[in-house]
Amino acid sequence: MNLSVIISTYNGAKKLPVILNSLLKQSHKDFELLIVVDGSTDETMDILKDWENRFSDLKIVYQENKGRAAVRNTGVKNAKNELLLFFDDDLEVDENCIQHHVEYQTETNFKTIFVGEIIDAPIETGDNKEFVTYKKYVANGWHKNMFRKDRKIDEHTFHGDYYLAAANFSITKSIFNKIGGMDESLNRAEDYEFAIRAKAAGIQTILAENFAKVIHLDNNNNFKDWILKARSGEINNAIVYAKDKEKFKVYAPPEKNITNFFKKTVFRSLANKTAYNFMASSSFLKWFIPNFILFRAYDLIVAANSKYYPDKVTL
Repeated sequence: MNLSVIISTYNGAKKLPVILNSLLKQSHKDFELLIVVDGSTDETMDILKDWENRFSDLKIVYQENKGRAAVRNTGVKNAKNELLLFFDDDLEVDENCIQHHVEYQTETNFKTIFVGEIIDAPIETGDNKEFVTYKKYVANGWHKNMFRKDRKIDEHTFHGDYYLAAANFSITKSIFNKIGGMDESLNRAEDYEFAIRAKAAGIQTILAENFAKVIHLDNNNNFKDWILKARSGEINNAIVYAKDKEKFKVYAPPEKNITNFFKKTVFRSLANKTAYNFMASSSFLKWFIPNFILFRAYDLIVAANSKYYPDKVTL
């Protein structure tokens, strides 16, 4: 089955050369490369002109900015092949990644959604090394949960359940359209919501470990952006949940009217500028706080400023 590789990008002029270079080095070379530019305002289109003659089958589609879900739907509509492989623009793709996707899809008769492994690049600690360490702690917790023994299928694959990372996954166009495409009303959680509808349609999502790998290069070490991302996620989760409270109960919003007096007091006290500024800073006082306490403090302040009182502090 012929393959279309779809890269979605927004203001990716500085990032695209890395992923494009890595695609030139792929062991599997027979694919259409489709780049969908989502209303970029930087030099993306100029940068791409330099690559037009370096791939044998390259197509560039420009659209007005519509968001992460819409740009992938546009890619599907413009792809000429049945097998689709999606990448984000801030990746370096392992030389065997495309080959692994094609092999796995072929072995499973193209009936699954296959999610390749995404590895965070080594990151500089910068001024706020405690926050970087916290991010690694969160990522490690996520990894342990996703790759539990009870999810394991074989050496490299695990049942994904409701999880899907749109930055590195393959699927046929027929299955993508059967599920209904990605929900363009969402600008976060669109891949998770897609995975839930896939499971409801009887389509398995399979996760790869140490297989079909990409390296994620765009690591943001800013606590402010971390909280803003969490707030955006809560808004989109509520949109998803409102559509079908039974099907999307995993997205049920937290109880805003906290009845437990102690819990309410804790979260209200942490939803303030002083607490945020302390955790966002590189204060030497954090050096003396054990990590298990510091990480719990990060968890609580993120929850206070996103789930429970997202409008109390202006960031």
